[in-house]
Amino acid sequence: TTCATILTRAIFTEGCKSVAAGMNAMDLRRGISMAVDSVVTSLKSRARMISTSEEIAQ
Repeated sequence: TTCATILTRAIFTEGCKSVAAGMNAMDLRRGISMAVDSVVTSLKSRARMISTSEEIAQ
């Protein structure tokens, strides 16, 4: 989706800036992985099952 593309580009751009400024690339990778895990956990906790056509249409 467009949103995912924009977020990915922003993460990449900021990551490149950080590495160019001297940040360890592996530390950056670990930080991004931790952030991804946190977001996935948060989304899973907010998710709910849907079953009706009305819920799907919403």
